Amino acid sequence: MFDCSHKRYNSMSFEKTLRNLQRKLPPAYRVELKYTKNAASFASVVIKTSKSTKRKRFVLEMDTMQCEDVAIENLMHEWAHMISWSVGNNWTDWQEHHGPEFGVAYSRVYQALVEK
Repeated sequence: MFDCSHKRYNSMSFEKTLRNLQRKLPPAYRVELKYTKNAASFASVVIKTSKSTKRKRFVLEMDTMQCEDVAIENLMHEWAHMISWSVGNNWTDWQEHHGPEFGVAYSRVYQALVEK
């Protein structure tokens, strides 16, 4: 359970978590972070391809209406998707968003954040 009464989103903890993930566990493609308000879900990630350059990127959307603790948990979850979807730069089965590859990727995300 998260206590959202005492912390504000967009805090230094969220930004520090994001920087640590970018440094310690970069996904195969560039990550574009978009902040939304009152979205259908607190966080989501999709893959976009540039029409002109054909380069792929992950677009990570984070709802600003969530508290810091929830935002960090959602960031970790979505980061695990980005890692599991780009294993070896080959896309895994899109039907298994939360399959074994996701579990391994989430474990790697967690380890990256608890290691000194």
